Amino acid sequence: MRNEDTNKSPVCTICGTEDFSDCGHLVADLDVTFFECEGGALSDKFHDFVDILETAFSSSVNQGQNFQTNFGFYQAHINELWRSVDNHAEGGSEDVVGDGSIFFGLIATLLLDAGANEYLGPVVIDGGPGCSSACRLFFSEAPENTVTEMYNLLATTFTNATAATSSN
Repeated sequence: MRNEDTNKSPVCTICGTEDFSDCGHLVADLDVTFFECEGGALSDKFHDFVDILETAFSSSVNQGQNFQTNFGFYQAHINELWRSVDNHAEGGSEDVVGDGSIFFGLIATLLLDAGANEYLGPVVIDGGPGCSSACRLFFSEAPENTVTEMYNLLATTFTNATAATSSN
């Protein structure tokens, strides 16, 4: 793993170590090429976030409804994700998560809003042909708390949106 601009290893934004996988500050190592969470406190809970989105979108897709509601600050990400889900659903796909890059944009925004710091610089993992990937790294003093806050932000966003839709 290296910073593509400097050719140096990325460092933890909290303590400055290159061995950030062991320093205890890594919230998420997001592989934005293959759409995986490769490490950090989020990695064990990553599929919980996917499940929240799948549940929210799948009922609307299965009922043939548009997913239009108020998600506040996250509205642009949610609308873009919905369009990609809706396009996949037209082909009969049961995969309701949609475009990974849009989903990862939402995850990155939630991480930052939950208090994570992002390592600035293009991070790449060099591999063989077709196996290199770009990554985004997020750190905090208390990674588990940051993931909990991220989860709460996402859950609150969907709960508030559902409540607003139900009252209309």
